[in-house]
Amino acid sequence: MTAFALPGFDLSRFIADTLAEDLGEGLPGGGRDVTSNSVIPADARFSGVMDSRDPIVVAGLPLAEAFFRALDPEMRIEVLVGEGEEVLAGTDLMRLEGNARAMLTAERSALNTVQHLSGIATLTREYVRA
Repeated sequence: MTAFALPGFDLSRFIADTLAEDLGEGLPGGGRDVTSNSVIPADARFSGVMDSRDPIVVAGLPLAEAFFRALDPEMRIEVLVGEGEEVLAGTDLMRLEGNARAMLTAERSALNTVQHLSGIATLTREYVRA
């Protein structure tokens, strides 16, 4: 896993709390990804790529990696670009291979976090250049 440290930030807690919110933990029937559990066999494997839809300044990939590893510690993850790197639309950011249920369950939280942080980084870079 890519090292990630930010003073005062509890990465494990952030990952756990975000996944709990996404999965409706504490709500009737919550705490699990109903769709993935219903249609994907427990032992199914999947490989995929996270890419960018737009030109961006990349931010948050270590957090995305932490989401995937929280649900499948054995997931193979190859980060393809560096934090702060400017990339074109369609650029592959990371490759993943692991348990399909875990990957699809973590995907929403991982993507939302990377999109949010990359949006901030991209806008900040535009202001710095201006």
